[in-house]
Amino acid sequence: MIIRDGTGDPRIQEIALSVSKLQEALSALAAQIVADRSDDLTASLATGLKDLFAATNQQRLAVGNQMPAQINVLMLILVFAGVGVIGHQVGMTGQSHPVLTAILIGIWTYIVILILDFGDARAGSFRTNTEAYEMVLEEMTLRTRR
Repeated sequence: MIIRDGTGDPRIQEIALSVSKLQEALSALAAQIVADRSDDLTASLATGLKDLFAATNQQRLAVGNQMPAQINVLMLILVFAGVGVIGHQVGMTGQSHPVLTAILIGIWTYIVILILDFGDARAGSFRTNTEAYEMVLEEMTLRTRR
């Protein structure tokens, strides 16, 4: 269950190993619970754990993978080409539309930032919410204490 990060940082490898051990322990505990009793609640527990592990691994992949530099360069070239076309249009017609031009450039800037934000999970504001993980952990803690 370990997904290796391309940076080779030993801290990341240590965390990945720790997470993998915890996932294996939780899987063994869930398998034992499912073996002891087979009902909808245990099936839901197994499905929830599977989904939790999948979300964790997806987040690790998102952090390890970055958007290729060629896409960043392509997006900048397209933005500058678009601004150049607007400048050429204004120069040819002699009619200036500063408000519309500012709105268009603002929207382009927002879209480019949004795309770059989606492509880089470490710097972005689109992260996995930990509330679901905390609820599962709290529920499992309460059940094991009974």
